[in-house]
This record gives sequence, structure tokens and C-alpha cells, in this order.
Amino acid sequence: HLSIRRQRQMCIRDSYLVIHLQTQIELRNTKLVGGLGFEKSKKKLIWPVEKGILLSNFGEVYHKDLPGIKIINNGIELGVEKKSFVRSVYDGVVSKVLIMPNGLKAIMIRHGQYLTVYSNLGETYVSVGETVLTGKKIGVVFSVHSVGVLSQMPIKSVILSFTTRQHRVVNFPRLCL
Repeated sequence: HLSIRRQRQMCIRDSYLVIHLQTQIELRNTKLVGGLGFEKSKKKLIWPVEKGILLSNFGEVYHKDLPGIKIINNGIELGVEKKSFVRSVYDGVVSKVLIMPNGLKAIMIRHGQYLTVYSNLGETYVSVGETVLTGKKIGVVFSVHSVGVLSQMPIKSVILSFTTRQHRVVNFPRLCL
């Protein structure tokens, strides 16, 4: 019989192997749809929504409700109309579809060595491993429900959070859009 320690080591090794294989498959699929051109397409990418305004910039910004307090924003926040469709900014492969503890959803799309992350979604239209092309509708920005406790919350705007990453390092999204 294997010791518990040895079983744990084998389990960890197998987990790393699965993650590595998943990444290799995503990269191969991304190459097939031209995702490696993401770098060359910076500044020419479409916005993740048809219409929107920049509410919060990337990096160190002042908190919107607490005067004098600065926070680190890893992406940008766009104010959009209710029920706005979210679209892929470039060809890629869906890497993850996440459901947060609060019920909101996020989508990660791999474009070669880059990832784009779309957060604060109410609905998603894609699944892990799916190839998406530039402009494909991937989800809808979360809007407050018309019934229940959430309907009593004041809404200033509907917000889409958008982040870009290269090799797990957060990038300045406005350099891409």
C-alpha cells in the first residue's frame, strides 16, 4: 500500500499534468483561430460592448464612494445599458466560465498567450473549449431583477468589468481597445 504522503504527491502531480494539458489544448485551439495575432491587433480590438462609457480606469484609482481612499483596479469598468450584450474582443477559445458566490458570472477567453476576462455577467452563451470569433455575443451584463430584495437596490449604472492578462500578469486593457 502507498503511504498517504505518496498518494498526495501523486494526486498533486496528476493535477498539474491535467492543468498543463488543458493549457496546451487551449493554446493549440487558439492558434487554429488566429489568436496569436492578438498582440498585433492591440489598439484595434473592438470594445466588449456596443455602447459604454469608462467608469473606472486601470491601476490605482480613487474609490468612488470613499473620498481620499485609493484602490487597485486590475481592469476597467464600463457603464453600459441594461441587458447589454457582451462580445469577444478577438478570436479565441473559452478557457473558463465561472459562477461567483454572489451568482454573477465571468468568462475567460484565451487568445494565444493573452486572456480576456469579462465579469459581472447575468447570462453566458458560451462553454469551456468553445471557439469564439471577434464580435461573438458571449453573454449579457447583469441587471437588477425586477422582483425580490435586489429590486429595492438603487442602481446608478450597469457595470461590465473587463481585464486583459498576458502570462497571468494583468495588463492595461485600454492599450488593447
